[in-house]
Amino acid sequence: MRTAGVLAQYRGRFEEAERLLLASVRQDPLNAGGHSGLGQLYRVMERHADAEAAFRKALELAPLRVGLHQALSLVLAGAGRDSEALATANAERAEWARLTSLAYLHQKFGRHAESRETLRKLEAGYADEAAYQIGAIYAAYGEVDNSLTWLERARDQRDSGLSSIQYEPVFRPLHGDPRWAELLKQIGLTT
Repeated sequence: MRTAGVLAQYRGRFEEAERLLLASVRQDPLNAGGHSGLGQLYRVMERHADAEAAFRKALELAPLRVGLHQALSLVLAGAGRDSEALATANAERAEWARLTSLAYLHQKFGRHAESRETLRKLEAGYADEAAYQIGAIYAAYGEVDNSLTWLERARDQRDSGLSSIQYEPVFRPLHGDPRWAELLKQIGLTT
């Protein structure tokens, strides 16, 4: 059910995704993945309070799971909770995820030099593993060309993050660019 819910989300069928993910959580309430899936769905839907609750439950169940602190930090940032978002991002154990969060958060809250320095570290250390995330940071900067260049690199690397690209909020500034539609077609999200 959880996988079907995530697939429905990736296809933009959010009501169906929510129904399936909630059923997954009811069926297996101690599985952090179900709560994390709900958190991602609610984050995309900009239901920040619901996303926060789901991510906090996932963290309670699996405090060492990679990416949970990163995801929660983005939700907290969306709610304008800068210091809490930074503390949460810094609790992320995976360096690539921590750097991604910090680059995004520094940019969002006006610390542009810190954001650029953090992005430089992400590019230097994780260009082969985090092209999708680097593309997301460039999208947050409003740098469409750089973002698309990194997303094309992610495509070439077969980065699994691309499966969620179509509805990821940070990429909305790219939607009007004709290269965006072509990228979605190349990775099989449109015809």
